[in-house]
Amino acid sequence: MMQWYVLGYVYDAGTDGVRTTSLARDLDTTQAFITNIVNALEAKGFVSRSIDPSDSRAKKVVINQSKTEQVLQIEQELRQQMRTQLYSNISREDLVTYMRVTEKFSEKAD
Repeated sequence: MMQWYVLGYVYDAGTDGVRTTSLARDLDTTQAFITNIVNALEAKGFVSRSIDPSDSRAKKVVINQSKTEQVLQIEQELRQQMRTQLYSNISREDLVTYMRVTEKFSEKAD
C-alpha cells in the first residue's frame, strides 16, 4: 500500500517530480524507507530518478510517461474498491464531516 501512496504522490507532483526528502517528510517516514519504495517502483518501471537541477545533491522522482495510463487505471480501480468495501455504509456528508474534524485535529497538533 505504501508503494501506492508514493506513486500517487509522485503522480500528483506532475512532470517536475518530487524530491525524495519531500516524500519522506510529507509521508512521515524515513529517507531509507522511501529509498526502498522508490527502488521497488523503479524496478517495476513506474518511476525514474534524476538529479534535481536546483541542487545536484538531491534526487527527484517522476512518473514514467509510459505508465501514466496504468497509474490512472489502478487509481480508479482502488477508488471503486474503497467505495464498495469501506465506504458502502458511510454517506458522502458523513465522510466530509470526518475529513473536516480530522483537519481541525491536525491544525491543533501543529
